[in-house]
Amino acid sequence: FDAPGVNPWTTIPSEAQQTPEHMFTVSADYFVWNFWFGASFGYKIPATYTVKDENGRKNTMVIRERLSTDAVSTAFDRTREMLPTGRDALDIFFVKADIKYQFSDSFTAMLEYSFTRDHNRQRMVAQEDGTYKSESDVIEVMDVHGLMFLVEGRF
Repeated sequence: FDAPGVNPWTTIPSEAQQTPEHMFTVSADYFVWNFWFGASFGYKIPATYTVKDENGRKNTMVIRERLSTDAVSTAFDRTREMLPTGRDALDIFFVKADIKYQFSDSFTAMLEYSFTRDHNRQRMVAQEDGTYKSESDVIEVMDVHGLMFLVEGRF
């Protein structure tokens, strides 16, 4: 929970029940001719802290990553997310596949696809009164697809 500029004793209530993060990853790659084929699978139990409100209902905060100190990334930050009242955090998993080709000693290209399923992510929906309400289990929000193409030149 620590990050530069954040006092740990003021960011988490003293009465909060805390659970640590656990992450497991299995990866493999194979080289044939000038190709590398790779795959990874990951499973993450996110860190959380839970407090009870005045009615005794629990409110859980999911903490996916350390806090960012970058103002630009903080504007779109999803490292912390408050779950709907009474809901427990769910585990996160991801898979990744990549292929890399070495054209020469100084030129390489890589294509990578990744998929993450995170049931803790929520979509904020604007209400008529100008406030926002969170919606859970929205497939477009909890399923995150990524595609990357990388070209590397060594001189």
